[in-house]
Amino acid sequence: MLPPRTMADATEPPSERPLRLWVRSEPFVYGILPVIATHKISVKYLRKIVQYARHKAAATFPQIQYSMWRHIACNKLQLAEDLARLYFDTFELLQERPAEQRRRWDGEYARCDDAKERELFAGQRHVNLLQFVAYLFIQNLSHSGKKQRLGSAVTPPGSDTEWPAARAEPPEAGDRQHKQLEEHQHLSFVQTHLASLVEVLGEGSPLGSVGGDTLVCRAVVEALSILIDLDTGRPSSPPRTGEERPSATLASVAAEPSRANQTGYVPTADAYQQSRLLRWITGSLGANPYGVAACVSSGRRLSWPSATSTDRRADHKRGKMATNAHVAPPGDKLIVTSAIHKETVARLSPTLCGATLKLHRCHQAFLYFLSPLRNVSIDKCHDTTVALGPVSGTVQLTGCRAVRLVAICRRLVVSDSVGCTLHVTTPTRPLLAGNRNDSLTLAPYHTHYPALEEQMLQAGLGVVPNFWDQPLCLALDGSVGAPPCWRLLEPAAFYPFHTPFPMAGATRRSPGSLPYRYQRVLQERRAKTEQWNKMMAETGLNKEQIAKFQELLRRRFEVWLKETGKQREINSLAACRERTARYEKYKQLAAAAASGAGGGEGEAQDAGR
Repeated sequence: MLPPRTMADATEPPSERPLRLWVRSEPFVYGILPVIATHKISVKYLRKIVQYARHKAAATFPQIQYSMWRHIACNKLQLAEDLARLYFDTFELLQERPAEQRRRWDGEYARCDDAKERELFAGQRHVNLLQFVAYLFIQNLSHSGKKQRLGSAVTPPGSDTEWPAARAEPPEAGDRQHKQLEEHQHLSFVQTHLASLVEVLGEGSPLGSVGGDTLVCRAVVEALSILIDLDTGRPSSPPRTGEERPSATLASVAAEPSRANQTGYVPTADAYQQSRLLRWITGSLGANPYGVAACVSSGRRLSWPSATSTDRRADHKRGKMATNAHVAPPGDKLIVTSAIHKETVARLSPTLCGATLKLHRCHQAFLYFLSPLRNVSIDKCHDTTVALGPVSGTVQLTGCRAVRLVAICRRLVVSDSVGCTLHVTTPTRPLLAGNRNDSLTLAPYHTHYPALEEQMLQAGLGVVPNFWDQPLCLALDGSVGAPPCWRLLEPAAFYPFHTPFPMAGATRRSPGSLPYRYQRVLQERRAKTEQWNKMMAETGLNKEQIAKFQELLRRRFEVWLKETGKQREINSLAACRERTARYEKYKQLAAAAASGAGGGEGEAQDAGR
């Protein structure tokens, strides 16, 4: 196996770096449902799915429409329709699609008149069946947000035994044996079970054998690209900031004449000898150069301005933030933030734009990340407010307590979380997974800042359809209809969320409309304010009396701010705004100085501060 690649390799001459393969994190982290995988997607049934689709839809194979998948899942596998739709929607979200295409589809779906028309419209969507089966295959890795113990036994070739051979029991809440990073388990899983996956996918296009070795068609190797990424090591390969990744694929690289002997490529059949191909892939797989481990160990530290609460202990260490934005291509840009305690961080930055953001163990903090994001993980945070820019992918809450989330996102997944309030707009049903969620509150999204609508266009998100109040509950065993763990926010407790940071943009109000019951409460409050102002104007008090009365109101308001903890939030926001303004002024001066000296690296400089 090749040594793990780190971001330090970016300084190595490209011509000296060999081919690197690694397991992509996104399908595992944001694609696997946090519940125990049903046995209906074991190897035995995945083979049958491929065979059935090849037989029934030969004209479009390997493409499969949602209507065909729904028929297989509901009528053949006896899956609940909600679960079948969830698998398909989650996989479809992992596909790279233009933002405008996603917005257009959302709009057309929202314009459907009734449930039947929506069902017909949704049934027309199609995906690559082999990639979809690979996605279903990896569902067996994880459940309930924890790493599953992988059985040591590998399914023998041609066996119809359910996979994994021995289904492991769920780990207990206090289980501490899985301390390694998730991405290391992803690598181990692919190396161990790649042969079984290739055999399942090969059911779609059996080609016979050469010299006693089964042939694998190009379509199967192309399908593996959903799980495996690569860097050819050529001078044109290492992507610079803002550049798209080269078009080389696993199948095309494996078919190159210089590697044909290793990969077993047979040009006359446009296929690969299975044993050689598997040895080449597993031998070339290494650590993800754009994963969490590489970002933490070799990434660039972020020193974004923040404000610290006055009641935080002086010896408490400041939170840590790191990024790989200076070396990663757009789709792999990552920001890791950990242990922010009683701090306020507010940021709109090119470094954030399009990045995957991971928040880990942030406590009693106020976090504003107001750039369009790819995915967001909020893990083991408590008593924290998180306001996000539009998220084109998934927002995932795991093991959180008393977190207030404000976000527009394509998908929301919550597991093992208690007492969280979720102000969201989302075109898919929020997924509340597992048996440990409790006292969750769903509320409508109601905030704005000047750049919001422009960012929504970049993220491919609109305001319809909006399923914020229609969550899908999955029990730990994967059954639909877990015990209710949520409620809607009472209108009397609803207040708009303000983001008091100056920036360029045309948005002046919250996008979309509020449900009537919440809109009515805001109208009633405005009416009471107008009534109060009118009453004060009619009291006939002189200036001295008005001044005394206003002083009494101010004191009472300050008491209320302290009692509710709002004073700390206001103070930290004011301090953060001031520090951010100074930081931006410093950046402008530094950029001007660099420009005068004939240098400057744009986002790389931004990421380093």
